[in-house]
Amino acid sequence: MRYLVFFFIIQFVSTKSIGQRDLNLGEVSYDSLFSCNDSLRRGNERLYSIPPICDSKNYIEIRLNGFSHRQGKNEFIILSYKDGKWEGKKYTNGAGNFARKLTVISLPSWPYDSTMVDISFRYILSHLIENKIFLIQDQSKSISDEFMGHGIYLTISYKTQDLFRKYSFLHPDYYFQVHPGSDNKEYLYLKEIIKTLEEMFNDL
Repeated sequence: MRYLVFFFIIQFVSTKSIGQRDLNLGEVSYDSLFSCNDSLRRGNERLYSIPPICDSKNYIEIRLNGFSHRQGKNEFIILSYKDGKWEGKKYTNGAGNFARKLTVISLPSWPYDSTMVDISFRYILSHLIENKIFLIQDQSKSISDEFMGHGIYLTISYKTQDLFRKYSFLHPDYYFQVHPGSDNKEYLYLKEIIKTLEEMFNDL
């Protein structure tokens, strides 16, 4: 991830003002029926002692849940932004010696100044937007009961200002295994979204 950040800093500084603070999210889909009183909307955040996204005070918050079930552990990534400050967190709930163990990694932990951190996270958000994170259709109708118990489906939830949405999908690696040769653009986007969020923590 760090080599990618250094490369992008050069590109970004040449085309953008470092003083720019506004975030251009482009078009954002939202769920007009989103209800914070609906327990199904809350997912399994309680496994990580994370408040529901409805309680978030961030300007933008993106949550990816469940992409490492196949490895015998649950992982939860949150990317958030508020008042010019970025934060990335990865929660891992895996097997310990005697019980499940929760581990939390927080970003930014890179040895850059605040401008470099801002540029790095803006690149991450820009890449997510390029891959339609706010526009991808919910794939939950294609997730049968046989997939639910094997940890090969994921959920993305987000809030942008006061708009909320959550959608589910099969793990892209499994989707392309079941559908070899498929050029499903939404799953290609989802594969890149997962990779982008995961790579934030590669060097930690």
